Amino acid sequence: MMKNRCLLSAVSLTVTLLAINANALELSEKPLTATVAVTSLQSKTMRAAAATKKVVLMNIQLTNKEKQTFFNSQHSLSSSAKVSQTSTPTNASVNMKSMPVLDQGKHGSCVTFANTGAIDALLKKGDYVSQLCHLNLGRYLKLNGYYPSGWNGSFGPWVLDQITRFGIMNTQDQKIYSCGGIKEYPIYDEEEIGIPVTLDEFKVRSKAVKTEKRVFLWQSILTIMDRIFDDEDNPYDADKVVLKIKQTLASSNPYEPTALITMGVFLPFSHCNMGACATYHAKNDTWALTSAIANDSNLGGHEMIITGYDDKATAIDNEGHVHTGLFTLRNSWGEEVGDHGDFYMTYDFFKRYVMEAQKLMMVHNKFLG
Repeated sequence: MMKNRCLLSAVSLTVTLLAINANALELSEKPLTATVAVTSLQSKTMRAAAATKKVVLMNIQLTNKEKQTFFNSQHSLSSSAKVSQTSTPTNASVNMKSMPVLDQGKHGSCVTFANTGAIDALLKKGDYVSQLCHLNLGRYLKLNGYYPSGWNGSFGPWVLDQITRFGIMNTQDQKIYSCGGIKEYPIYDEEEIGIPVTLDEFKVRSKAVKTEKRVFLWQSILTIMDRIFDDEDNPYDADKVVLKIKQTLASSNPYEPTALITMGVFLPFSHCNMGACATYHAKNDTWALTSAIANDSNLGGHEMIITGYDDKATAIDNEGHVHTGLFTLRNSWGEEVGDHGDFYMTYDFFKRYVMEAQKLMMVHNKFLG
């Protein structure tokens, strides 16, 4: 009985926090469209002559006060002493070869794609979780509640809460039975944002996220509320967030991952390759904090998976500066951009622009007994 009460208390707290987030932030129904350079022509969907591709960012509305707090240098660059780099290995990575690069197309659905993509990698079933079905369930929930559907943006806790509550549908069932009468994700049609799928329709084929021995759990590492509310007793500590992410990735099995990180970030998109102005493996595949980027007020929200880090990796920006220490990111813009679909981000850029971070994990059943 006590265990049930604790569980109900935890769920109530989660719902309360999500409601606070929903009331404090505004997501525009008109996402931002920008251009990113094509660096690889491997994708069958790309024409050989294509040089650029349109991608979509979330249009997150912050008040002037929220912006001032978010980009306050004291909080963005950490209020505590530097965390010793000897506390974690100098590098770690999760093998994503079993997980294809996804493409959210002409929709601001990056949060759904990032978090379902991370679950795919944890389950090791390829492109398994249906983004279309979850987005169409999101449309129904939006009509009957207060959360966004996800088609034009969302936040990690909202998407993960939906998955925790209602389970997942897989792409095979999507293609056989459809979701709201639609069998294929409308990657090229920006006007098509799905048809609501009711909870009764969804639960007929929904499944819990689990394997034979493990179940799916998630926890927040950082929320956007931590960034835009100036909490003097518990200020945003960028170095602790970076350390937590490194520890999570270093502790996960690189070939059979048990934990991954999804993160939301603001991207200044007036410069270079959607703000990626440094080069690691492919031209402009790395977001680095340059003087021009720091002064760019054109910002859009985006969500990606952090799959690794390397304290010794270096990228050179378009101003000629060398940046050391990079996160590896799995994006959802298709395999023809960045480094075959992957991008990189310097720690300093991350510290300034990160909005949220979540730890997604598969936990052995014996710990839940």
